[in-house]
Amino acid sequence: MKEDTSIKDKNKSDLKGVTVIIADDHQLFAEAIKGILINEGMIIQAICNNGKDAFITTKERKPQILLTDINMPGMEGTHLCKKVKEEVPGTKVIMISMYEENKIINKSFKNGADSYLSKGAPKHEMIKAIKKTLKGESYINRKLIRSKKETKKGDFEKLFNLSEREMDVMKLILKENTNLEIAEELCCSKRTIETHRSHINKKLEIKNTISLFKLAIKHNLTKI
Repeated sequence: MKEDTSIKDKNKSDLKGVTVIIADDHQLFAEAIKGILINEGMIIQAICNNGKDAFITTKERKPQILLTDINMPGMEGTHLCKKVKEEVPGTKVIMISMYEENKIINKSFKNGADSYLSKGAPKHEMIKAIKKTLKGESYINRKLIRSKKETKKGDFEKLFNLSEREMDVMKLILKENTNLEIAEELCCSKRTIETHRSHINKKLEIKNTISLFKLAIKHNLTKI
């Protein structure tokens, strides 16, 4: 009997051949993730139980995806993420952690994380996160996105130590106003707005408006 190749092709995972490094000091959890990803046809280049080892291995092998925990010996996950993004920018970083607090999630994204999952996320959400991350999208699993949507303007203000006026300026920037339009709206000079923008960029550790929009999207602040 001839095999139906169309059905076979349809059942193939579109993650087949994607390279991954797993960084987690809990060996059993790391092995469980490994099994899930292998079933999707992904290539596990290494399992690292130490943040420093994970960084060195990621630099050497340049995987498409780095799945990393936050609490690890040698180098904690958010710092690992930042270093990987600086030196291996082609690698997408997905944080996978037991921490579900906004402060930790925000710090992860600030350090360059592409996506964030809680360790309690179901298997299908992990696969969904990987697929979206590979497409250049950010992903937070459902359980966390609900609390993320509750992030208020004041929380963001405190996190990045922004003044009330800087928040006002940022809000108008996100509405695509020019410096002159913002100055007119806030009844001040264009030079004052330029100074505020410089302070905002410094505090948020960004260089341009595009980076600001990306940060705003990650923090669900596009509608503030």
